[in-house]
Amino acid sequence: MIRRARREDIPLLMELWEASFGDSRAYISFFFEKRFSPQETFLFEWGGRPVSMLFLLDAQLQHGAKRYAVKYLYAACTAPSFRGQGVMRRLIDSAACSAAEEGADCIALVPASQGLFRYYAGCGFQNAFFCETLQLSRKEMGQLAAGSAASGSPLAVPEMAEIRRTVLRPRDHLAWDTAALEYALEEHKFSGGSAMGVRSGEQQGYCLFDQQDDVCFVQELLISRGAVDSIFSALMKESDAHIFSLRCPVGLLPFPNRAEKRAYGMLRPVSPRAARLPQTLQNAYLGLSLG
Repeated sequence: MIRRARREDIPLLMELWEASFGDSRAYISFFFEKRFSPQETFLFEWGGRPVSMLFLLDAQLQHGAKRYAVKYLYAACTAPSFRGQGVMRRLIDSAACSAAEEGADCIALVPASQGLFRYYAGCGFQNAFFCETLQLSRKEMGQLAAGSAASGSPLAVPEMAEIRRTVLRPRDHLAWDTAALEYALEEHKFSGGSAMGVRSGEQQGYCLFDQQDDVCFVQELLISRGAVDSIFSALMKESDAHIFSLRCPVGLLPFPNRAEKRAYGMLRPVSPRAARLPQTLQNAYLGLSLG
């Protein structure tokens, strides 16, 4: 049976999450305390237990002058003994129908692996969001930061929201509300990551990053035009990494021959007005995917 969750389902949903993703109980509890909503949670129940679940989180998609209501599909999983039986596809179809009835235009998601792009394509999703990845050595970072003495400061949600509005306004992108930004920033820090804002005159930006051994992974980098040297200068002061692996919107950084463009997220239209949206979006950006 497919249904929405109830609060009394939480212990069993947490068990399913742990069995599927292997996350710590502390991390799982963090989500259920901060972000869980029964109304946004769909589950497939068998024998009185949830054996598959997914969460639909509210967002908006900005496409030129138009806005579309989006549900972001998160933490979809199925118990190992029920995989390969079409359970998740049935759950996604049911959740998509409910989302459409409640006014959503489309469902977005970020596949956790290349194989899942193929799986979700079979569930009606199409590539729609793209990013660029770039790897720089510390020496290269220093050369690009030359002439800037900018330092970072702790990132607060209002500053984060302002920078996102400014940098992403001319781009097609998935937009989050303030509550979602608050959770994303908390989740990043809870998972051991760091967040830094930079402001130097008219230039501003921020990045979310974490360091593993000698590599600094930048999960989100948003900067205004001309702020590359400032953000790199500040990042080098925050991290002693030898390698910097950056992920950002397509075309944000002025290194077209070094950056690699790749598909990052997918979209499934559920309303007539969004039917051709995956084809008409231009290098749309999806950040803060909680993955």
